[in-house]
Amino acid sequence: MKKLLIIILALGLLCAGCAGAPTAAPEATEAAATPTPVPKETPAPVVTITAPVRIEAGERKTADLNGDGREETVSILVVEDDPGAEEDETIFYFVVADDTGKETLRQCSEPYTYAAYGYVADMDADGRAELFFSQTFASDDLITKCWRSEGEAFRGLCFLESDCVTCVSDCYGLIDGFVENGVRVSAYVNVLGTRVGLRDYTLSGDVFTPAPQSAWDFTATLPADDPDTWEFYTLKTAKPLPVTMDGKPDELPAGTELLITGTDAQSSAAFVTKDGVTGSIAIAEDVATGWGWAIADVPEQDYFEEYLPYAG
Repeated sequence: MKKLLIIILALGLLCAGCAGAPTAAPEATEAAATPTPVPKETPAPVVTITAPVRIEAGERKTADLNGDGREETVSILVVEDDPGAEEDETIFYFVVADDTGKETLRQCSEPYTYAAYGYVADMDADGRAELFFSQTFASDDLITKCWRSEGEAFRGLCFLESDCVTCVSDCYGLIDGFVENGVRVSAYVNVLGTRVGLRDYTLSGDVFTPAPQSAWDFTATLPADDPDTWEFYTLKTAKPLPVTMDGKPDELPAGTELLITGTDAQSSAAFVTKDGVTGSIAIAEDVATGWGWAIADVPEQDYFEEYLPYAG
């Protein structure tokens, strides 16, 4: 009887141990084998410049140029005693530095620059800024250097001018404003005289080209309702001038006073007469002289009484 009791107690203890073992151990092993999820890194937000930022000579502005969430500094330094400069010559430096102060771009101005300013813009809102350094130098010559931010580096942007067959790295002119995915350029235009005109350029890839259907517009700089415009920029025909009016070939009689109001700098120039008549003049490069323009295969000057108002 005593032996039977010992055997029953032993079996009970064995079963109690077996019953507890399989319930806890597998759960503990499963929990240990499941890794804690690692949160994914959130990419830095693309920061765009919502409006063009102008930088005057001597100023410093900050902006995120490449969308990495860190601000770079864009400055135009004015140096009066720069080594190598001529006596009393002011040098301008267009400088970009990262958030640690390291310079990533430094551009020196043209010789004898007397006015300079810059712009930072993101015309296509892709998070990469376009930068412009406009300068007036020497005898009122104009130039703008252009770049696009690409990471920590800068790629030069080109202007395909109407009189060039290759893409040049500089814009002959100043940045006057901004249009959709482009800029408005102010420049001296040499067509039937020299005038300051405005024209829109759009950016495609790395190249600025004239906006479709655009032309150099002189009406903003030389308005026809300003007496000074007529005093200094009137052209007076010396003989009948072949023109197009209302879409039809015509001619202006000798003695007609007119203003040139615009041009594509390739094949035509728009005009308005003192009487308010408008039309266009067909022009072509003067191959015979190698400079200037021809009208109906005749040098432009032959059609006007006074010398055309070319500068320089």
